[in-house]
Amino acid sequence: PSIPGGAAHSFHRDGFIFDSGPSFHMGLSDRDDGNAPNALKVVLDLLGEPLPCAAYDGWTCYFPEGQFNVKANAEAYHAEIERVGGAEACEQFKKFEATLKPLGE
Repeated sequence: PSIPGGAAHSFHRDGFIFDSGPSFHMGLSDRDDGNAPNALKVVLDLLGEPLPCAAYDGWTCYFPEGQFNVKANAEAYHAEIERVGGAEACEQFKKFEATLKPLGE
């Protein structure tokens, strides 16, 4: 579609509603250790407000350069980066992940 996106934009087609913006909120479900990695989830838990969430393992992004299949699995995600950007891009992303890892611990 030629409708601009945005964090809170959607459009209707054939009875369906499509979110065209990056409204992705990671960590709203509890982890195996019972702790939520998302601050919004922590606040909602403290208030006793449940938030039903749908989990999914991937989605597709469309860019002028082509299609990128985002995966919620590190190995598959790295393989997709390598497919689209080459081995050097994948290595750069892995270094970026290693740099960010301490922030999530």
